[in-house]
Formats: sequence, structure tokens, C-alpha cells
Amino acid sequence: MKKRYFFAAAGLMMLAACTNNDEPQVEQYGTISLGMSSDISISTRATTLSATELANYQITINQSGATEAIKEGTYSSLFITDNTMTLKTGTGYTLTAASCTDAEAESANEGKGQMQLKGTSSSFTVNANQTTDVTVACTVANATLSVMWDSSITGQSSVFTDLKAEIYENSNDSRKFTFTNDDSTNPQPWFNIDNDPELKCTISYNFNGTAKSYDFSGIKLAAAKHVKLTISASANNGQISVTITVDNTVTDDNQSIITNPYE
Repeated sequence: MKKRYFFAAAGLMMLAACTNNDEPQVEQYGTISLGMSSDISISTRATTLSATELANYQITINQSGATEAIKEGTYSSLFITDNTMTLKTGTGYTLTAASCTDAEAESANEGKGQMQLKGTSSSFTVNANQTTDVTVACTVANATLSVMWDSSITGQSSVFTDLKAEIYENSNDSRKFTFTNDDSTNPQPWFNIDNDPELKCTISYNFNGTAKSYDFSGIKLAAAKHVKLTISASANNGQISVTITVDNTVTDDNQSIITNPYE
């Protein structure tokens, strides 16, 4: 009796399990609409993006627990009907928007790169047959660099010649930029912020006909920072010195720097 009762109970459990699994699961959907602003002067000039500016933004949708992005593409390809996107109902969604891809941020403009605006929304929920408004504020995500040569090293009577500075970011020595004392031809590169964003530099020059070089590192990069290097020297001993300043605002009014990359 005990044995028959056991198998009967097990059979009922299996039947119930099959019945539950065979029931169709109805997937429900909602929509999201996106409101975005770009803050390209960090604290003074937040603007709402125009439709043209927004069209090419890179959009990535993630959900907590998922190993891969739920959706990704340009705004114009994802937000179609009434500028909304359809998603399955659920919680823990986040939306990341970027003005260009990370690769484009360093490869654009013949390898000098470009400013990247980027931001991620707060976590949001998609409810069935409802539209959820999602807000993203994008700020400058990368850093830029400029080099200026002090008059102590570039004057007409200077004993320094063949001035050159070669600078690269610590993680990619193949992406190296050369600066000379001819400001009109110098680049103003952009760098993505990785786990160890640090610049390394070699300055080479002739001092009274003798070739010299000077290496230095430890220049930290951070998002929305403009690192400015001013290179000067002593005519007495040929010793090079470098002054490092960091502009914490994106809008740069210092006209002595090569150009203003944020305009």
C-alpha cells in the first residue's frame, strides 16, 4: 500500500508539472521614450539635443542579470514610432547613450579622435501597455591634450633647436602624437578613459648642437579634463621643465593654447 501510494503521488506531481509547462506564456510589452541633454561645458551650458544631433547617438539597453545588451544601435534605428522603443515588461533596465562609439572617439579625424558625450540613465521599469519616460544626461567622457612651448625655448636667440615631444597614453604606445614648436601643425588628440589613463612623454631637442632627450610620465587623464603641457628650459644648462595644468571646464578661454577643441 505504501509503495502504490508513493507512485500515485509522484505521478500526480509529474502530471501537474507537465500541465504547467505546457501552458502558453503570454509576453507583455511596454514602450520607453527618451529625453536627453548634453552638458558640454560641465556646469554652464546644458542643452537639449536636436533631432538631428540625436539621430546618430549610440543607444545601448541593458537589464540587470543579463550578460549581453538587450538592444543596441543608433537612436534613429531603435526609436521609431512616435520616437518610442518597445521592450518586454520588466525591471532593472538601464539605457546608455553616447555621441559616438569608444572606437570612433579615438579614430576620428585621422586618428586624433573627437569629443565623446556619454551618459547612463537610472534604473527603470517597463510596464505593460504603458510608456516610461527615460532621462539621460550626457557629459564629456574622454580627455584631451595640448602642448605649448615657452618662449624660453623657442625665442629667436634660443640655443635650443629641433624641438619635439612624443606623447602617448600608457595602454597604447602605437597611438603616439608628435608635437613641435610650430603650434599651427600640432594635433590636439582625445583619449578614452581606461583603467590606467596616464600619459607618457619623450622630449627630444638639440642644446648648443648637442642632442638631448627627457622622459616623463605620471600625467593622469580623467573624463572632461583638458591637460595642458607647457615646456620650458634653462639656457644655462639645457635642462627641460614641464608645467602641467588641468582645465576642469570644457569651455576653454585660454587663447594661447593651439585651438579650443570644444567649439
